[in-house]
Amino acid sequence: MSTVVSLLFLFLITLWIVYGQNHITVLSQADDPNCAKCDTRAVCIRLSNGSGVSCVCLPGFALSSSTGRCVLQGFCSNATSRCVCSSGYGGLMCELDINECATNERICGAFSCTNLPGDYKCDCDFFHSGKRCQNISGVGIFVVTISSLILLLIIGFLILFGIRTLLAYRLSKRVSRERELQLQNPCMATLTAGGMMGDDPLGNGSSFIRPIGHRIYVPMETSFAHATRVQAEREDDDKRQIPPPPPKYTS
Repeated sequence: MSTVVSLLFLFLITLWIVYGQNHITVLSQADDPNCAKCDTRAVCIRLSNGSGVSCVCLPGFALSSSTGRCVLQGFCSNATSRCVCSSGYGGLMCELDINECATNERICGAFSCTNLPGDYKCDCDFFHSGKRCQNISGVGIFVVTISSLILLLIIGFLILFGIRTLLAYRLSKRVSRERELQLQNPCMATLTAGGMMGDDPLGNGSSFIRPIGHRIYVPMETSFAHATRVQAEREDDDKRQIPPPPPKYTS
């Protein structure tokens, strides 16, 4: 866009130099019907000291004496003896504008195409840029990055939530199974802690009661009866080891 504005500015300066100090008014067909004779490569103007209109070709074009139209200022090829046209133009004297949007419907991909004199323009959306909207804009990259991070966080949360739910389910099943066993046999004592060290009632020193990571259900009646029997045996042994008191003599 800046290039077009610069060319138009230079074009108006050229008109001012050519036509002197005369005031130049750029017209359209709505201002004067005589501007209809000017093609798309020309500008319809009116001088302050004149009543008619004139068609002045845009920069890069020249008025053809044979057709009276503005043709591209190309060059003639000695090999083909024909005009070598710039990109976007064709015809015998490069007077035809090639409609790139019509010749290649997919030139802009999924976006709409607008034909321009000697060129075309793809109407890109907010997330794409480039001549054919083939590049992702800075805003698009930012949005894609944030969306990817949010998606990864959601997936991670779902995985952690699934693991937590599975562990809670297994723990609840285990507690339910233990409660069922306790209800079926109320005289069952449960050892739920880790491995415990205790004194061997038979006098063999310390012994490991149960392995770590397992639960052992011990019949309470059997455990208490055995402990009572062992305690009674120890008391009997203590009684045997106590010597009888010396006999008392009376005078």
